[in-house]
Amino acid sequence: MDSETDSPLDDKQEQSSSSSRASKARDRVRRRRERRGSTPTPSTSTRRVSRQLTPAGGFKLPDFRVPYVRQLGLVALAAVFMVALIILVGMFKNDPDQADPNAIWLGADWTLETHDDSEIEALVALLRENRVGTVYAWVSWMRPDGLWGTAPEVETDFNDREAQLQAFSEQFNRLYPEAQLYGWLNIRLIPTADGTSPMASEDMLGSVSAFSLRVVNRLNFDGVFLDVEPVFNNDNAYLTMLQRVRGTIGQDVLLGVSVPPDWTPIDAEIPTPSVIAPGTVWDMEFKQRVALLVDDLVVQAYNSYLTQPSDYVEWVAYQVQSYAEAVAALQTTTDIVIGVPMFEANLPAHDPAVETLASALNGVRQGLRQSGDAADVILGVAIFNETNMSDAEWNTFDSQWLR
Repeated sequence: MDSETDSPLDDKQEQSSSSSRASKARDRVRRRRERRGSTPTPSTSTRRVSRQLTPAGGFKLPDFRVPYVRQLGLVALAAVFMVALIILVGMFKNDPDQADPNAIWLGADWTLETHDDSEIEALVALLRENRVGTVYAWVSWMRPDGLWGTAPEVETDFNDREAQLQAFSEQFNRLYPEAQLYGWLNIRLIPTADGTSPMASEDMLGSVSAFSLRVVNRLNFDGVFLDVEPVFNNDNAYLTMLQRVRGTIGQDVLLGVSVPPDWTPIDAEIPTPSVIAPGTVWDMEFKQRVALLVDDLVVQAYNSYLTQPSDYVEWVAYQVQSYAEAVAALQTTTDIVIGVPMFEANLPAHDPAVETLASALNGVRQGLRQSGDAADVILGVAIFNETNMSDAEWNTFDSQWLR
């Protein structure tokens, strides 16, 4: 971290960025509540008034003169008119733009290379057209030595490229202000000699939380996206890391995580790969504990190790239903986004002839149907891609998902 003193201009820029992030976070919570129908509504109960016949010779109500009744009618009519006017103004006022529900991962070729405004504008137009309003943009990875680098295949220190990332976030936020821009951090865990979780290390916890704050305050991203691998069921050190990051960046800053699929659930009656041990899953309680700490939970519905497209569809549908039911039971504002593949072969985990975009989207739709009301927590899908998608691939996304 640099030790230079921040100028008043830097303070103003940071305050402006913080205000923008808080506004986006509040808008995000409001939209979740509206989608789930949890917005408080006025009570519909009314007081009953009993009517009794007036006995003969009893008390008689005084007669109202017509002018008095007319005045009451005019007052009531004016009140009705004002209510109708308020409703009409609310319908036609200029609400701020809202981010679309789907997401995409953007790699280092976008964030660590210089692009002019016309190139970013073309990207933004493509994202808007395909209702992609959340971006997980590559920032850095934690190297085996514990330091932060630019990318696994490039031995460049992160400090050398920080200015480029600042330029990208400024450019993207200016051209697509309503989008949610996360800074994507990749952390590849190396098993420790004593068998404890690497995330239990105070050095790692401190480094990840401090760097997450740097992503928000210095690089001006709306939030932090943690891509930690591998994370096994009931790893309390992972929960501690999420708690530490959340406490460091604050409640108004977006926090997202990429989570593994349930590769081999037992007695689920779905195809599972033979190369992964049975029972390699996160149980419902652990899914819920993670969900309570984050805003976005992105399920990796790929790298299934399966060899048949039909099996893959069933497997994806199970992932959707499993996470939807776990998170829906919490009544929380956390969103689930289902990651779908659009990248080159990575055998035997990912065969692009099996894990096609169309098959993945088919599996998501099937999973939504199987989830019933719990499907409300599924915000959309996140396209995991390594290269720019072709027009044909975007057409598949449009026909198989958007429509």
